[in-house]
Amino acid sequence: MRARTTTVTTAALTAFALLACGSGPLDVSRSVRSSKKPPPTEHDPSALHGRYTVPPDQALLPLRLRVEGPAADDAAARVREELADLQRAVSDLPPCAVEVQDYRPPSRYGDDWASEAWATLSVDLGGLATALERMERLDQCRGAVLPQTTRYTEPIENTELERSLSLGGPVLVVDAPEAHLPALLARRAEALQAVTAPMAPQLHPEDYRCVPTGQVRVGTRSLAGVVLDLGVDCRVQADTPEPPAEG
Repeated sequence: MRARTTTVTTAALTAFALLACGSGPLDVSRSVRSSKKPPPTEHDPSALHGRYTVPPDQALLPLRLRVEGPAADDAAARVREELADLQRAVSDLPPCAVEVQDYRPPSRYGDDWASEAWATLSVDLGGLATALERMERLDQCRGAVLPQTTRYTEPIENTELERSLSLGGPVLVVDAPEAHLPALLARRAEALQAVTAPMAPQLHPEDYRCVPTGQVRVGTRSLAGVVLDLGVDCRVQADTPEPPAEG
Protein backbone atom coordinates (compact mmCIF):
# COMPACT_ATOMS: atom_id res chain seq x y z
CA MET A 1 0.00 0.00 0.00
CA ARG A 2 2.82 2.42 0.81
CA ALA A 3 4.45 1.88 -2.59
CA ARG A 4 1.13 2.56 -4.34
CA THR A 5 0.61 5.71 -2.30
CA THR A 6 4.08 6.91 -3.28
CA THR A 7 3.31 6.31 -6.95
CA VAL A 8 0.02 8.23 -6.79
CA THR A 9 1.66 11.11 -4.95
CA THR A 10 4.45 11.30 -7.50
CA ALA A 11 1.96 11.37 -10.35
CA ALA A 12 -0.03 14.14 -8.66
CA LEU A 13 3.12 16.22 -8.10
CA THR A 14 4.14 15.70 -11.72
CA ALA A 15 0.74 16.86 -12.96
CA PHE A 16 0.91 19.92 -10.68
CA ALA A 17 4.37 20.74 -12.00
CA LEU A 18 3.15 20.50 -15.57
CA LEU A 19 0.31 22.88 -14.80
CA ALA A 20 2.65 25.32 -13.10
CA CYS A 21 4.98 25.31 -16.11
CA GLY A 22 2.15 25.96 -18.54
CA SER A 23 2.09 22.42 -19.96
CA GLY A 24 -0.41 19.61 -19.94
CA PRO A 25 -4.07 20.64 -20.04
CA LEU A 26 -3.18 24.29 -20.49
CA ASP A 27 -1.42 23.45 -23.73
CA VAL A 28 -4.50 21.52 -24.84
CA SER A 29 -6.65 24.58 -24.18
CA ARG A 30 -4.35 26.73 -26.23
CA SER A 31 -4.38 24.21 -29.09
CA VAL A 32 -8.20 24.18 -29.05
CA ARG A 33 -8.28 27.96 -29.27
CA SER A 34 -5.75 28.00 -32.09
CA SER A 35 -7.68 25.32 -33.99
CA LYS A 36 -10.64 27.70 -34.23
CA LYS A 37 -8.67 30.11 -36.38
CA PRO A 38 -9.84 29.96 -40.02
CA PRO A 39 -7.34 28.60 -42.51
CA PRO A 40 -5.55 31.21 -44.62
CA THR A 41 -7.36 32.10 -47.83
CA GLU A 42 -5.38 31.24 -50.93
CA HIS A 43 -4.94 34.03 -53.46
CA ASP A 44 -3.87 33.54 -57.05
CA PRO A 45 -1.99 36.71 -58.12
CA SER A 46 -2.32 35.75 -61.78
CA ALA A 47 -6.13 35.38 -61.72
CA LEU A 48 -6.70 38.77 -63.38
CA HIS A 49 -3.54 38.91 -65.48
CA GLY A 50 -4.26 39.21 -69.19
CA ARG A 51 -8.01 38.90 -68.68
CA TYR A 52 -10.78 41.33 -69.54
CA THR A 53 -11.74 42.86 -66.19
CA VAL A 54 -14.11 45.56 -65.01
CA PRO A 55 -14.50 47.14 -61.57
CA PRO A 56 -17.25 45.66 -59.39
CA ASP A 57 -20.37 47.82 -59.08
CA GLN A 58 -21.67 46.39 -55.83
CA ALA A 59 -20.90 44.07 -52.96
CA LEU A 60 -23.85 42.03 -51.69
CA LEU A 61 -23.76 40.49 -48.20
CA PRO A 62 -26.48 38.12 -46.93
CA LEU A 63 -28.18 38.73 -43.57
CA ARG A 64 -30.11 35.99 -41.76
CA LEU A 65 -32.33 36.88 -38.80
CA ARG A 66 -34.11 34.41 -36.50
CA VAL A 67 -36.37 35.14 -33.52
CA GLU A 68 -37.80 32.53 -31.16
CA GLY A 69 -40.38 32.90 -28.40
CA PRO A 70 -43.46 31.43 -26.71
CA ALA A 71 -45.90 33.56 -28.76
CA ALA A 72 -46.08 33.60 -32.55
CA ASP A 73 -47.21 37.23 -32.78
CA ASP A 74 -44.33 38.40 -30.60
CA ALA A 75 -41.76 36.57 -32.74
CA ALA A 76 -43.18 38.03 -35.95
CA ALA A 77 -43.33 41.55 -34.52
CA ARG A 78 -39.76 41.34 -33.27
CA VAL A 79 -38.51 40.25 -36.70
CA ARG A 80 -39.97 43.43 -38.16
CA GLU A 81 -38.41 45.54 -35.42
CA GLU A 82 -35.00 43.99 -36.00
CA LEU A 83 -35.20 44.59 -39.75
CA ALA A 84 -36.19 48.21 -39.16
CA ASP A 85 -33.22 48.61 -36.80
CA LEU A 86 -30.87 47.30 -39.49
CA GLN A 87 -32.25 49.73 -42.05
CA ARG A 88 -31.92 52.63 -39.60
CA ALA A 89 -28.31 51.63 -38.90
CA VAL A 90 -27.33 52.39 -42.52
CA SER A 91 -29.77 55.24 -43.18
CA ASP A 92 -27.03 57.87 -42.78
CA LEU A 93 -24.70 56.02 -45.17
CA PRO A 94 -25.89 56.57 -48.77
CA PRO A 95 -23.65 53.84 -50.28
CA CYS A 96 -25.18 51.25 -47.93
CA ALA A 97 -28.65 49.74 -47.93
CA VAL A 98 -30.47 46.84 -46.26
CA GLU A 99 -33.13 45.25 -48.44
CA VAL A 100 -35.48 42.54 -47.19
CA GLN A 101 -35.46 39.51 -49.49
CA ASP A 102 -37.57 36.81 -47.87
CA TYR A 103 -39.56 35.96 -44.75
CA ARG A 104 -40.75 32.81 -43.00
CA PRO A 105 -43.79 33.37 -40.76
CA PRO A 106 -43.72 31.88 -37.26
CA SER A 107 -43.83 28.11 -37.08
CA ARG A 108 -43.62 25.63 -34.25
CA TYR A 109 -40.15 25.01 -32.83
CA GLY A 110 -40.57 22.65 -29.91
CA ASP A 111 -42.71 24.49 -27.36
CA ASP A 112 -41.88 27.86 -28.92
CA TRP A 113 -42.42 29.69 -32.18
CA ALA A 114 -39.64 30.66 -34.57
CA SER A 115 -39.69 33.21 -37.37
CA GLU A 116 -36.93 34.03 -39.86
CA ALA A 117 -36.12 36.74 -42.36
CA TRP A 118 -33.41 37.11 -44.97
CA ALA A 119 -32.05 40.45 -46.14
CA THR A 120 -29.15 41.77 -48.19
CA LEU A 121 -26.67 44.44 -47.21
CA SER A 122 -25.76 46.10 -50.49
CA VAL A 123 -22.64 48.25 -50.78
CA ASP A 124 -22.36 50.65 -53.72
CA LEU A 125 -18.79 50.54 -55.06
CA GLY A 126 -19.39 52.82 -58.05
CA GLY A 127 -16.90 55.61 -58.65
CA LEU A 128 -14.16 53.98 -56.58
CA ALA A 129 -10.91 53.56 -58.50
CA THR A 130 -8.85 51.17 -56.36
CA ALA A 131 -9.27 48.03 -54.30
CA LEU A 132 -8.21 49.96 -51.19
CA GLU A 133 -11.04 52.45 -51.66
CA ARG A 134 -13.50 49.58 -52.08
CA MET A 135 -12.15 47.95 -48.92
CA GLU A 136 -12.85 51.09 -46.94
CA ARG A 137 -16.39 51.36 -48.32
CA LEU A 138 -17.06 47.70 -47.54
CA ASP A 139 -15.83 48.05 -43.96
CA GLN A 140 -17.87 51.21 -43.52
CA CYS A 141 -21.14 49.51 -44.44
CA ARG A 142 -20.36 46.29 -42.56
CA GLY A 143 -19.39 48.27 -39.48
CA ALA A 144 -22.87 49.80 -39.31
CA VAL A 145 -24.61 46.43 -38.86
CA LEU A 146 -21.95 44.31 -37.18
CA PRO A 147 -22.88 45.46 -33.63
CA GLN A 148 -26.31 43.88 -34.10
CA THR A 149 -24.97 40.47 -35.17
CA THR A 150 -24.69 37.59 -32.72
CA ARG A 151 -22.35 34.67 -32.35
CA TYR A 152 -25.05 32.36 -31.02
CA THR A 153 -28.74 32.65 -30.15
CA GLU A 154 -29.03 35.18 -27.34
CA PRO A 155 -31.92 36.38 -25.14
CA ILE A 156 -33.55 39.75 -25.84
CA GLU A 157 -33.54 41.89 -22.73
CA ASN A 158 -36.88 42.35 -20.90
CA THR A 159 -38.64 39.83 -23.16
CA GLU A 160 -39.16 36.09 -23.42
CA LEU A 161 -37.66 36.12 -26.91
CA GLU A 162 -34.32 34.99 -28.27
CA ARG A 163 -32.62 36.17 -31.45
CA SER A 164 -29.72 35.41 -33.77
CA LEU A 165 -28.38 37.51 -36.63
CA SER A 166 -25.59 36.51 -39.01
CA LEU A 167 -23.81 38.50 -41.71
CA GLY A 168 -22.23 36.57 -44.56
CA GLY A 169 -19.29 37.35 -46.79
CA PRO A 170 -19.49 39.75 -49.73
CA VAL A 171 -20.30 38.71 -53.28
CA LEU A 172 -19.02 41.18 -55.86
CA VAL A 173 -21.29 41.84 -58.82
CA VAL A 174 -21.30 43.74 -62.10
CA ASP A 175 -24.68 45.36 -62.67
CA ALA A 176 -24.78 45.04 -66.48
CA PRO A 177 -22.19 42.54 -67.76
CA GLU A 178 -23.92 42.44 -71.17
CA ALA A 179 -22.94 46.10 -71.69
CA HIS A 180 -19.39 44.86 -72.23
CA LEU A 181 -20.39 42.53 -75.09
CA PRO A 182 -19.01 44.81 -77.88
CA ALA A 183 -15.61 45.05 -76.20
CA LEU A 184 -15.49 41.27 -75.69
CA LEU A 185 -16.43 40.66 -79.34
CA ALA A 186 -13.67 42.99 -80.51
CA ARG A 187 -11.19 41.23 -78.23
CA ARG A 188 -12.25 37.85 -79.64
CA ALA A 189 -11.95 39.11 -83.25
CA GLU A 190 -8.39 40.31 -82.63
CA ALA A 191 -7.43 36.92 -81.25
CA LEU A 192 -8.86 35.09 -84.28
CA GLN A 193 -7.11 37.41 -86.72
CA ALA A 194 -3.80 36.43 -85.17
CA VAL A 195 -4.34 32.83 -86.29
CA THR A 196 -3.67 32.86 -90.02
CA ALA A 197 -3.21 29.94 -92.40
CA PRO A 198 0.48 30.65 -93.21
CA MET A 199 1.31 30.65 -89.49
CA ALA A 200 -0.66 27.54 -88.60
CA PRO A 201 -1.89 25.71 -91.70
CA GLN A 202 -2.60 22.56 -89.73
CA LEU A 203 -5.45 24.31 -87.91
CA HIS A 204 -7.51 24.80 -91.08
CA PRO A 205 -9.34 27.83 -89.62
CA GLU A 206 -11.85 27.75 -92.47
CA ASP A 207 -13.20 24.49 -90.98
CA TYR A 208 -13.56 25.93 -87.48
CA ARG A 209 -16.70 27.90 -86.74
CA CYS A 210 -17.29 30.00 -83.62
CA VAL A 211 -20.62 31.65 -82.96
CA PRO A 212 -21.03 34.06 -80.00
CA THR A 213 -23.95 33.09 -77.80
CA GLY A 214 -24.58 36.69 -76.78
CA GLN A 215 -23.98 35.81 -73.14
CA VAL A 216 -21.28 37.33 -70.95
CA ARG A 217 -19.85 34.95 -68.39
CA VAL A 218 -18.64 36.21 -65.01
CA GLY A 219 -15.41 34.64 -63.78
CA THR A 220 -13.07 35.47 -60.92
CA ARG A 221 -14.39 38.17 -58.59
CA SER A 222 -12.17 40.41 -56.50
CA LEU A 223 -12.09 43.98 -55.26
CA ALA A 224 -9.41 44.71 -57.87
CA GLY A 225 -11.68 43.61 -60.72
CA VAL A 226 -14.22 41.11 -62.02
CA VAL A 227 -13.28 38.90 -64.96
CA LEU A 228 -15.74 38.84 -67.86
CA ASP A 229 -15.63 36.36 -70.72
CA LEU A 230 -17.52 35.99 -73.97
CA GLY A 231 -19.84 33.05 -74.36
CA VAL A 232 -18.84 31.33 -77.63
CA ASP A 233 -20.04 28.09 -79.21
CA CYS A 234 -17.20 26.64 -81.33
CA ARG A 235 -17.19 23.46 -83.36
CA VAL A 236 -15.36 21.87 -86.29
CA GLN A 237 -17.41 21.71 -89.46
CA ALA A 238 -17.63 18.13 -90.70
CA ASP A 239 -16.97 17.53 -94.36
CA THR A 240 -20.19 17.03 -96.32
CA PRO A 241 -19.91 13.94 -98.52
CA GLU A 242 -20.49 14.57 -102.19
CA PRO A 243 -23.58 12.88 -103.62
CA PRO A 244 -22.88 9.87 -105.85
CA ALA A 245 -22.83 10.55 -109.57
CA GLU A 246 -25.98 9.60 -111.38
CA GLY A 247 -25.97 6.91 -114.01
